[in-house]
Amino acid sequence: MDDRQLVVTEENPVSEELRQELVRFYDNLDSETREFIQAEERDIVITRAYADIVTGQKLARIKAKLPHGQWLPYLKLRWNASERQAQTLIKIGETFKYELSSDLKNYDPTALKFLAYAPESARLEAKESADSGEHISAKLAKEITERHKAELAVKEAESEAAKAEAEAAKRETASKQQAITSLEDRIASLEADRTRLRSENDMARRSYTHLDNTDTCSLAIPKLSMESMTSFSTSRQLSIKSYNQTIKSYNQKKL
Repeated sequence: MDDRQLVVTEENPVSEELRQELVRFYDNLDSETREFIQAEERDIVITRAYADIVTGQKLARIKAKLPHGQWLPYLKLRWNASERQAQTLIKIGETFKYELSSDLKNYDPTALKFLAYAPESARLEAKESADSGEHISAKLAKEITERHKAELAVKEAESEAAKAEAEAAKRETASKQQAITSLEDRIASLEADRTRLRSENDMARRSYTHLDNTDTCSLAIPKLSMESMTSFSTSRQLSIKSYNQTIKSYNQKKL
C-alpha cells in the first residue's frame, strides 16, 4: 500500500444479493471462526475511524506550523491529497477529539465525514443510536445529517421572520409614539390658547357690562362691542372644537 495515501472514501454500495451471499458465507463457518472474524472486523472499523480522528488532529498541527503558502504543496508532495480531503480529516479530528476508540465501534469510518459537518443535534442522535447498538453507516449518517440541517433551516427561517416582525412592530410603535408626542404638544398649545381665551373673554364681558351701564355711552359703542363679542365667541368655539378633536385623536393613538 502506498504510504502517501490520505483519502476519505465513500462507503461502497453493497447490493442485497451480495449481502445475502455474505450471510451464507458466515453461515458456512463454524461459530468460533465466525465470532473471531466478526470481532476482528469490528476492531478494523474502530481502528480506521479512530485513525481518521488522529490524522486530522496531526494535520491541523502540521498546517499551523508550515510557513505561509506551503500547505498545499505539502499535501500534494507528501500525501498526494487535495485540500478538501485534508480539510475533511481536520474537521473530523476537531469534531470528535474527545471520542475514545471504544466509542466508535458502531460507526463506519466514512460516517464521521458527514457527522463532522452536521448540526450538534444530528451527532447526538447518531451517538444515541450507536450506543444502543445500531450500526451508523455512511448512508444513515447522511440521512440524519440532512434531516437535521433541514429542520435547522426551518427554525432559522422562522427566527428571521420573527425578527422581521419584531422590527416592523418596533417601527410602528415608534411612529405611534411620535404621533402621540405631536398630539401632546398640540394639546398643550390648545390648553394654553383656551386659558388665554378665557381670560380675554372675562375681560371682554367686564368691559361690555361697564359700557352697557354707562348712560353717556353712544348706542354705536354697544353695537360695536356686541359685534366684537360675537366674533370673539365664534373664534372661541372653533378653538374649543379643535381642542376636543385633538383630545379624541390623542386617545385613539394611545389605544
